[in-house]
Amino acid sequence: MGRNSFGKLVFFGSVIGAATWVYKKYDAVRTMYNKVYMFKGEQLVYDHFDGNAMAAMFSGIEINLKDAVFEEDEVYLDIYALCSGIKLIVPSHVEVICDGTVKASGVQINQDEFVEKTVQLYLNYDLTASGLMVTDAQPAPNQDDLSETEDFIDEVIEETLEETLEDIQPST
Repeated sequence: MGRNSFGKLVFFGSVIGAATWVYKKYDAVRTMYNKVYMFKGEQLVYDHFDGNAMAAMFSGIEINLKDAVFEEDEVYLDIYALCSGIKLIVPSHVEVICDGTVKASGVQINQDEFVEKTVQLYLNYDLTASGLMVTDAQPAPNQDDLSETEDFIDEVIEETLEETLEDIQPST
C-alpha cells in the first residue's frame, strides 16, 4: 500500500468516524427534544406559545415570539445547539431568564430592562460551538409618533436655516 493510498484511507476513516459521531449525537438528542433541526435554516413564527424543547445541529434558527400569546405567566424553552446559530425574538413584556451550559459558544441578551415584564420565559440551553441571541421585538412605529418626529425635524431645520441666514446677512 503506497503512501498516497494510506492518506486516502485515513481521510475516509475520519469522515466515516465523524459522520457516525454526528448520527449518534442526533439519535440521542431526538429523544430529548420535540424537534431537531439538522443542516437547515428555519424561521419559526409562533402565534401561541406554551413552551417547547428543540435542538439545532449545524443549523440557523430564528424563533419569533413577537406576536405570540402567552397563556401562562411562566413558560419554558429548552434549546440544544451544536455548531448552530439561534436567534430568539420576544415581546418587550417578556422577561427571559437564562441558564445553561456553554462550550466554545456565546450568549447575547438585548432586552429593555425599563419595560414592565409580565411573563417570564425560562430559557435553558446547552450550546456547543454555537451562538444564542435574545432580543426584544421592535414595536411597529406609530403613525402619530412618526408625524410628530417629522414635525420636530422640520422645526429644527427651519430654525437652523433662519439662524444661519441671520448670521450671513450683512448688517446695515
